[in-house]
Amino acid sequence: MQGIRKAPATERHQVTEGGGQLTLVLERCFSRICSWRTPPNWSNREWIEEIKAHAIAASCRAICEYDATRGVPLEAFVYQRVIARVLTRHRQEWNYALRFASNNDSEKDEDIDSSSSRNRSDAVDLTQSENQGAIYDELKRAIASLSESNRWLITQLFWNEQTEVDIAHSLGIGRRAVNKRKHTILRWLHEMLVRS
Repeated sequence: MQGIRKAPATERHQVTEGGGQLTLVLERCFSRICSWRTPPNWSNREWIEEIKAHAIAASCRAICEYDATRGVPLEAFVYQRVIARVLTRHRQEWNYALRFASNNDSEKDEDIDSSSSRNRSDAVDLTQSENQGAIYDELKRAIASLSESNRWLITQLFWNEQTEVDIAHSLGIGRRAVNKRKHTILRWLHEMLVRS
């Protein structure tokens, strides 16, 4: 495989000696991970199995990529890599669950609207759709009023499904800076929508 170097014999010896330590590291990871909420589309048992598989794969990859010359203890390196990989998977699943739930809610709303429209007058339905259209238009105007860089950031995060880390790498800044900028933009958009 390209990109993954083979560990020298001394590092491999250290890894095999530290097998008990790595088991403790994985147990620490699992205890932390098990405290996270299970995404809605999963049963607890299935989610734990999924996460354990990702954690074990991440630990194997971390062991292969470990470089003792950097002065980082193997256990700390493996712990950080496992938590980062599993947290990414956890976020992906919650992101999917929230998007899926919002799509289902909108479908349910459409079903409710279609069945209840028989009971309501057409004037009420027209008013609701006009209000939703007006809110959507206001949101489009507010986004259009953003600077080019802020509009790009919001587009990447919410429409192109990029992560904050991906955007941080492409801009050459830290993830926290991207997160702070995102929250500032969202606060500004919220204020614009509340005012109008």
